[in-house]
Amino acid sequence: MNRRIAFVCRAATGEALRSANAIGQLQDVTLLVISEDSDLVRVNDVHDASQLIDAAKQLGSLHRIVTAQETLLAPVAAANEALGLEAMSSEVVARTLQLLCQG
Repeated sequence: MNRRIAFVCRAATGEALRSANAIGQLQDVTLLVISEDSDLVRVNDVHDASQLIDAAKQLGSLHRIVTAQETLLAPVAAANEALGLEAMSSEVVARTLQLLCQG
């Protein structure tokens, strides 16, 4: 089973690039990138869930949308929910981020 995973990052550099490469090396994974500088699917603002949803629809059938950047967790969760993809819910992400801010 080939899992099509969309990785969201502002730019595919540094830690984001290392994370994307690690995901792309997983068995049975086809990695697709949504970013503000992507050659595949470019968006103006990766923090805008509606733009992520539109971009994901352009990619066709996806298993999941992921990110390695904390500031993108909420919009990625919202996009997964809107598309009916299995992932952490927006509610869980919001609670987790709130706990991290308190700690």
